[in-house]
Amino acid sequence: MREINLKTKEIFVGFVNLDMLIRNRLFSVSEMIAELHYLFCTPTVCKNALTGNNGVSFISVRRRNFCVSEGRVNGGVVCSQASVNGNRISRVVRTEAQTALFDYLHFTRGFHFTDAEYMSKNSPNFIQNLLSVVDNEQDVSRALSKYFRYNPINEFEPFLESLGLNPSEYPSLLPKSLIFLGDDGLLLDNFHVLCGYGIPRTKIGKMYKEAKEIFGYEHGVLSLKLKAYEKLGLSKSTVIKLVTCCPSLMVGRIDHNFLTVLDKLKKFGFGNEWIGSYVSERTTLDWDRMLDTMSFLVQVGYDDEQMKILFIDNPALLFEGSGKQIYVLVGQLLKLGFRMNQIYDLFLKNPQILSSKSAKNLWSAVCFLAEIGMDAEEITSIVATHMEVLGSNTLKVPITVMNSLNIRKDELRRAIKKDPMELINLATKKDTKAIENQDSNTFVERRNFLLRLGYIENSDELSKALKKFRGRGDQLQERFDCLVQAGLDYNVVSSMIKRAPSVLNQTKDILEKKIDCLQNHLGYPLEAVVVFPSYLCYDIQRINLRFSMYLWLLERGAAKPKLSLSTILACSDVRLMGVVHFNLYLKANVEPSFVGLVNENVARGGECKWSRIDRVLVCSNVFNKWPNACVRALHRDLSDHSPLILSLIDTNFGPKPFRWFDSWMDRPGCEELVKSVLVGSHFEGPSDKILSMKLKSLRNRLKVWYKLCKIKEDEDVNRLRAEKEEYEILMENKELEEQDLWVWSECKKSLEEIELHRSRDIKQKSRVKWASLGDENTAFFHAVVNGRKARNAIPGLEVNVEWVSKLTLVKKEVMRFFRDHFREDFTHRPSLECVGIKTVKEEDFIECIEAIMRRFLWAGSTEEKKISWVAWDVIKRPKNEGGLGVNKLQDINEALLLKWAWRFKKEGNCLWKKVVVGCHGSSRAWNMLPCSLSASGCWKRIVKIGEKKILNGRDLNSYFVGIVGDGSSINFWGHTWLRNEPLRIKYPHLFSLEKQKLVSVATENPSTYEEVTELFDLLSDIYDHQWKGGADCWEWKGDKNGMYTVKKAKKLISKRSMAVISSNMTWAGWTPLKCKIMVWRADLNRLPTRVELVKRGIHLDILSCPLCDADLETSIHLFTGCLFSSEIWARVGSGVD
Repeated sequence: MREINLKTKEIFVGFVNLDMLIRNRLFSVSEMIAELHYLFCTPTVCKNALTGNNGVSFISVRRRNFCVSEGRVNGGVVCSQASVNGNRISRVVRTEAQTALFDYLHFTRGFHFTDAEYMSKNSPNFIQNLLSVVDNEQDVSRALSKYFRYNPINEFEPFLESLGLNPSEYPSLLPKSLIFLGDDGLLLDNFHVLCGYGIPRTKIGKMYKEAKEIFGYEHGVLSLKLKAYEKLGLSKSTVIKLVTCCPSLMVGRIDHNFLTVLDKLKKFGFGNEWIGSYVSERTTLDWDRMLDTMSFLVQVGYDDEQMKILFIDNPALLFEGSGKQIYVLVGQLLKLGFRMNQIYDLFLKNPQILSSKSAKNLWSAVCFLAEIGMDAEEITSIVATHMEVLGSNTLKVPITVMNSLNIRKDELRRAIKKDPMELINLATKKDTKAIENQDSNTFVERRNFLLRLGYIENSDELSKALKKFRGRGDQLQERFDCLVQAGLDYNVVSSMIKRAPSVLNQTKDILEKKIDCLQNHLGYPLEAVVVFPSYLCYDIQRINLRFSMYLWLLERGAAKPKLSLSTILACSDVRLMGVVHFNLYLKANVEPSFVGLVNENVARGGECKWSRIDRVLVCSNVFNKWPNACVRALHRDLSDHSPLILSLIDTNFGPKPFRWFDSWMDRPGCEELVKSVLVGSHFEGPSDKILSMKLKSLRNRLKVWYKLCKIKEDEDVNRLRAEKEEYEILMENKELEEQDLWVWSECKKSLEEIELHRSRDIKQKSRVKWASLGDENTAFFHAVVNGRKARNAIPGLEVNVEWVSKLTLVKKEVMRFFRDHFREDFTHRPSLECVGIKTVKEEDFIECIEAIMRRFLWAGSTEEKKISWVAWDVIKRPKNEGGLGVNKLQDINEALLLKWAWRFKKEGNCLWKKVVVGCHGSSRAWNMLPCSLSASGCWKRIVKIGEKKILNGRDLNSYFVGIVGDGSSINFWGHTWLRNEPLRIKYPHLFSLEKQKLVSVATENPSTYEEVTELFDLLSDIYDHQWKGGADCWEWKGDKNGMYTVKKAKKLISKRSMAVISSNMTWAGWTPLKCKIMVWRADLNRLPTRVELVKRGIHLDILSCPLCDADLETSIHLFTGCLFSSEIWARVGSGVD
């Protein structure tokens, strides 16, 4: 490490050059601030010179107290690796630095609490660079606070590092002329949109690096893009995975290749969520390559069902490298000499070869054969013949196989040439038959021994025990018999072995030595092993050492005699000494002073004895620290024990730490502040003192936070009131636009929320004062309430000249009184027809009239009802489509109403038009007709008719086309004058950028690709348009002459609701109408023949033709097959009437 010493002359020259650039206007002020920041305020040293437009150079120098490393250079920046005082940064120092950075970001710079906390805790490299300016690590917080006060930091560095970017990645991403995040408002807005949507902050860094354009969208655009993917049927979790792995999906319009992949997967039978279950946030998908992979599989010969099975079994084909492994496998096979048709057949017959593991195994087999010296033709022959086997087995490296078999490379090559299957046998298996037989015998013996001990066959306990026992079955049996011969019962030994299986993992001699030591040297009975069988598992040296220490303590009276084996052997040295100290402590019998009832009267066997069964035992150190300690015995009532309270010192906790208002929880940042203080603050001492110190720290932080909230709240109130008054002044002069009206309502809503917080605080204060101080009028109001309660009470009633005061009788009399007054004697109430009907529905009225028309058509009367031989929908079709051309009343009504829209455009400044404009205003002035959203009535009905879509996808309003004269009365964006639809619909991007949307054609140049494209199209359309002189006028595109007619409008409306059906009939004008209808019904087979009558439920005994009795009576028979009809046709043909 070396220090960079600055010279006064160099600094002076640098500032002179900077002043020269500022005077020449070569740098902006913000750019100069950024450059000065890099010169003197950042913990880096730039090796490259900063050169202005006039050739003046600057050298980025570092502050004197920064140290740099000469050995680490990244992208022209020498990064500081020094720490406080040149030593490793401790956790406490780092925490203080994080707290200082958080305070600066949150309280000084105004960052949201969550953002400031996350940036301060997840930017370790930036923290380390900050700590390099601190000389005394005991005063880190104050030093950094002072540094932040006079040295602005580049806020983009901790921000990008907290998003998961490496410090070596983000220097190229740092803005050149900005150092404050607040200067780039769109960045933070879009960042919060991504966080609110659920995208992890650590993944947003990747998105910023790969698709920086996302963070430059205007307000609301990014949310709409995310919702657009949800509208495709994708769940929110799937959208998050797709956006994090492929940030480019959020740039521009929706990727066409991505939509194609989704459509193909749906075609295969996969849902949208299937792709989400395999998308990884750590990979990047290539949708174009996915499409190529699917096309290749189709070319191989896979159908949709086979591809579905293939992707279900091996989804990595698509999602690992986007199908790259298939092309790698094809390239390997082409190198081996395969032709494409052979590869297709191979993939079609053996789809498992397409897996990544199979391709890897095949290539390892090729490398294996090439390493042992085989030529290309031999390798190709072996791989082509045994491809499926080689793809399903993983081979070892040749050197391992040769060492295990003790053969040379040429011997191995000859063996494989002789039998290629030897490659699998030699490279994947070992000659372990003898070992397997030996292990198998040992396993069976051990298993039989455990079954004799009482283990259940095929149980989990048996499988676990087989792993714990070591040795052959006869060895285990020998060790087991040793314990039985020592004097223990067979069942007892079995229970011991199950509790401590490692006992039988020792030899017989060791077990005999431990049992002899227990009985003869230590003086414990053999039954002690039953209670503590793990004694036999301890090393004999540990046993001797522990018992030597125990006997030494026993001689000095520091231990009890005959301690259990577990206490002596199983516990640690610290715990054993703790037991000894506790015994000495009990022996000392030190008690504090006692206040209250000391002895308890205990009744046993009819005798009363006084005994001290409640005690508090302390050591002598307690009196040294708390000489005034005292034990108080509380009243025990009926219990034998008295509750005890050990008082060390009389402590006055004082008042409550601070006042808390309920409205604080609704304010942003309060809950996070409380959590951060309680979790992040660390104190030492007793628990009550720690709690008190935490509350004290919380109180101080809350005071600062609430003070800042009050200042910000007052500023917001003043700003919101000024904005609200500004818009209200505008409202007095003109009607506000939609966005201005929204801003006014938001200002009003925000003021109401602030006033609600203040009223809640005042209400809470008033309740506290009422509870503590009361009120002088309390007694008066209580007297009033009691007086009214007494007057409203019913002490008694006079019933039949008798005073009744009994409560039950008073209740009965009250119920009888009201029951008699509200009872009615009749059960049937009168009713009037049509009561409650406010309006008659238009649909019901039209249906009633059409019902009368149907009855008249088939019965000739409105009263009588007969069979309807043709459906009413067919009758209403035009004649050239197979109907009678009866007009639909609904279509006629709408065409007549639409004529008012035509009159509205044609009749100029007439009175009724002024009334409509005055009632409905101009909130939707860019539409065809003005209509208030909250209005109702016939005019709103007329507007809705014009907005209805007809058969070809256009609405009726689009047929009202403006003929441009001088262009003063036709709305440029809202009216139809250039295309078949308004320009606001044809060119939505340009319309959204237009500030003055209510401009005419007479008074009426974009940034994005879509806007430029739309502008060129618009200019081309305007150039090709034929302009006419004179005043503007309107024409109806539904007719050639441009005039509106109800007939033409009715035809357009009819096309909306009817499907076009071709008909072969030609309706001649000279034929009588009844003859035409007769032939029309015969063409539809709707004549009342006997066969058709039976179909409609009319019972007939005879179905034959009554004229010839030769065949069934049908329409075809009557007109073509009947003899009587044939004679009529013959006479008609000869000209006889």
